[in-house]
Formats: sequence, structure tokens, C-alpha cells
Amino acid sequence: MQSPHFISWLATIVSECIFRWHVCFFGIDQSGEVICAGTLDSFEIFVWSMKTGRLLDVLSGHEGPVHGLMFSPTNAILASSSWDRTVRLWDVFDGKGSVETFPHTHDVLTVVYRPDGKQLACSTLDGQIHFWDPIDGLLMYTIEGGATLLAGG
Repeated sequence: MQSPHFISWLATIVSECIFRWHVCFFGIDQSGEVICAGTLDSFEIFVWSMKTGRLLDVLSGHEGPVHGLMFSPTNAILASSSWDRTVRLWDVFDGKGSVETFPHTHDVLTVVYRPDGKQLACSTLDGQIHFWDPIDGLLMYTIEGGATLLAGG
């Protein structure tokens, strides 16, 4: 159970982010040490300490709105999806920026890790789902979108 102070602090961070940078995508690492917020305006990702509330880093590199964030379930690697047609992987604790970039042909709407962290699924504006190996950066396969996928058939 989180303390009322923590809940209040988190609510303040969230509302400030939404007001200031038009943020609507958050990711919290598995240890609960950091929270990240992606922006639609400045194309950056803000990294805060969950313990102190202090801004730790600002990750730059996307050239379009950051539309999805998710931490790996097995390590501190953050995946971000963007309307700049990329998915980027970031080591938020080393401060060196993007460690891998996966290019796409359409805007990337969301990104999600498989529970064991061995695959990354990305959905794109054209209705496709791309599956990447986040360790070696290889595209494993793609599910073609369209009416069948959208209808759940």
C-alpha cells in the first residue's frame, strides 16, 4: 500500500506533465525506482525518481510524438514508440541515450514486451504488428493488418 504522500506526489507529477508537456504515456520500471513520461509536444521522455520525485534525466532522440512506453520485465531497458516511425530502446540508468533503434514504415502507436522480455511487439498505423528480438535487434516476423485483424477474425 502506498502512502498518501506518495499518491499525492504522483498525482502532482502526472497533472504537471499533462499540463506542461501534453504527456499521456507513462512507464514504471520493475523495481519501482523510476517513472518515465513520454511527450507529444517536445518528443522527449522524462525520467523521475519514484523515491525523491526528482527529475533524473531527459531522453532525447525521437523526432515525433512519443506514443507508448514500456519497461522490459527483465531489466531496466525502456522501449518507446513514436510517430517518427521508430521504436527506441533506452538504458535509463546509464545516461548514454538510445541503445537501439528499430525503424518502421509507418507511425508506431504502441510497444509491449512479452512477459519473459524476449520479444517486443509494436503496432503501427497501417494495422501491422511487428515482433522484434530486443537483444539482437532483428525483426522476427510481422502480422499483416487489415479488416481481419481489426475485426478479430
